[in-house]
Amino acid sequence: MKKLDIDKVLKFFPLEKPREVQKHCVAEAVKGWNRGAKFVVMDAPTGVGKSAIAVTLARALEQSYMLTLTEQLQEQYLKDFKQHGLEALKGRGKFVCANGGGSLTCATGKVQFGTKCKACPYKAAKERALKAPHTVANYHSFLFNVGGPQAGFGADEDSGDPHRPLLVVDECHALEGF
Repeated sequence: MKKLDIDKVLKFFPLEKPREVQKHCVAEAVKGWNRGAKFVVMDAPTGVGKSAIAVTLARALEQSYMLTLTEQLQEQYLKDFKQHGLEALKGRGKFVCANGGGSLTCATGKVQFGTKCKACPYKAAKERALKAPHTVANYHSFLFNVGGPQAGFGADEDSGDPHRPLLVVDECHALEGF
């Protein structure tokens, strides 16, 4: 595990200039990382800039998964930080099936047509998201595509293990309900 330098990490801040509270949060996360902590939890009120802090750490570590509870939070990450290498991982139900004449989602199209769709917009978006340095997903999409047993999570590096150095879990208090 590479050690991080707080001043170098702060250069990855995605907005004009970090506020003191943001610098403090980044510094505490870096200290935890450098001590070898497996988990760093940040509990801060709305408006502190937790997403910008997360993106700072993600960019410094070069790869990440960022999980959100809702599609609205996922869209907010993309709106604010897509230019920093973030791509969305969304479910089949969010895409229009290429074989369905514009009236079916890819979820319905898969049931109706199987996996015969050669120009599947869902598959293309999923591939882009998983190849991007920073993938933003809701909990369900992440668990289905990356982090659940059906996705092969926990495999060794030679088998294409999807591990990345950072997993940001936005609204992590909601994990207990999953």
